[in-house]
Amino acid sequence: YILKPFTERELHITIELALYRHKMEKRLNQSEAYLLTMLMSIGDAVISTDNKGIIIFMNPVAEGLTGWKKEDVAGRELKEVFKIVNEETKEAVDNPVIRALKQRVAIEISDHIILIRKDGKEIPIDASAVPIKDEVSNTRGAILVFKDCTRRRNTEKEILNYQDKLRSLTSALSLSAERERR
Repeated sequence: YILKPFTERELHITIELALYRHKMEKRLNQSEAYLLTMLMSIGDAVISTDNKGIIIFMNPVAEGLTGWKKEDVAGRELKEVFKIVNEETKEAVDNPVIRALKQRVAIEISDHIILIRKDGKEIPIDASAVPIKDEVSNTRGAILVFKDCTRRRNTEKEILNYQDKLRSLTSALSLSAERERR
């Protein structure tokens, strides 16, 4: 806005400021669109929360793994959507986001953790949470990144089975060789 009466110089400055503001808003919108596209395209599940653990954002991979739709989780507490238990004991595991927010450090969990989906299905996962800090180190929220590790766990089990078979064969061969020597 410009108040009357105005000089040509005031008009020129006002127009320059408006053009600069428009340019900066356009850059900001492009940057936000790029970041959103990146978060939506990433191969891991991503959930973002505020500093109280309330969900702000969820990408499609997180939707698939949790069984929740992003429009149904906005404003919910993360603990309602991201339920994790120990694979062996089935006891609840401390939420990594709450720990990251309290301790103000990155938290990683990968020891036999199971995600309980909305439909009750259990999925083995690896997860990490990182606090989001502003320019003066105030915690503004957290990012939770997790992934289905079913394939990796199955591969680990196969390797253990092969190792057991190899040990059995080695023992059998050793016994056989010992018998032949006698």
